[in-house]
Amino acid sequence: SIYDFLKEICGFSAKSALEYLNDFFNISASNNPAPLPFKPIIKARQPQPPQAKQVSAGELAELNRVANELSLNALALFNKAHYIERKGEQSFYERLNGIDVARQVEAFTAQFYYGQSGLFNSTFLSAFAPKGQTALSFLILRGLLGYDFRRECLAWILRDERGIAKAIAYNQRAQGLKWLRAKNSDNSFIPRQIRNTNAPIFIAEGVSEIAIFSLLDFDFICLQNIGEISKASKGTSANFNELLPALKDRKIAIIADNDALEQNKALAEFLNANGALATAYYFSLDVKGYDLRDFTRDYFASLSLARLENALTMPEQEKRAFMNALFKALNKVA
Repeated sequence: SIYDFLKEICGFSAKSALEYLNDFFNISASNNPAPLPFKPIIKARQPQPPQAKQVSAGELAELNRVANELSLNALALFNKAHYIERKGEQSFYERLNGIDVARQVEAFTAQFYYGQSGLFNSTFLSAFAPKGQTALSFLILRGLLGYDFRRECLAWILRDERGIAKAIAYNQRAQGLKWLRAKNSDNSFIPRQIRNTNAPIFIAEGVSEIAIFSLLDFDFICLQNIGEISKASKGTSANFNELLPALKDRKIAIIADNDALEQNKALAEFLNANGALATAYYFSLDVKGYDLRDFTRDYFASLSLARLENALTMPEQEKRAFMNALFKALNKVA
């Protein structure tokens, strides 16, 4: 007991120990005080605001060198796959040092079109790309999609508003690795597009979602994983906290995976406590992990050719139709 501790270890007399206990714990003096569990007295630390990860200029420069190389790889393979001759293309392939270009082209197109469940092969999504581009070329030219020859896999490049690469995620599904971050990546970086409009802001989790929102030109925030959603909901994500002033009074729809309902709800509550108008949603619970990518694929697959012609001539109208269908398909988290 603390009574014995004070006498035997600290050298208190019996009377002094009782007086100390009476003063400190507000208990009555007794010749046989009840044993008390020992609880060390720890001075509470003042909470410190979370700090965003600091990356050195050299590390950032190296990450962007890799990102630019990956983008160049993807562009060269895209051009080769579509028989587009560009000045300097031959010299690029001469630098591949024996890489089987034909096989890499096949792997690149197969991984993108079929590895993504056919989503970006949708003619509808390409209809929303700038004139003369496809969904694939749009993502490459925007610097969002690259290709790694050594790993033989797609690479998603996460960039800030200035186009500076902050993280690279390799999609090595063929090797059993869904996402592998490149060295010097900031895994807590939050890709986003937040403009000063009345349009809703969508919050989702994942990488393909960035591509979807970019093609549709929606305002968005994409967290990289469920752990980042949890941190954001607790106010411990420095990168997310920096966005809070821009989210005040904005309508926000959180549509992360349907197997993370509690985290989504907590994030909505945190945002509303900071002045936003946020609601957490989920898609059908019939399929675990059903998310925006699945909904987008199913939605466009169900449309007719007449709607495709409309998308080509009036893309803004079809974007509004997609958003309306999206909200109809969503359920609020109770």
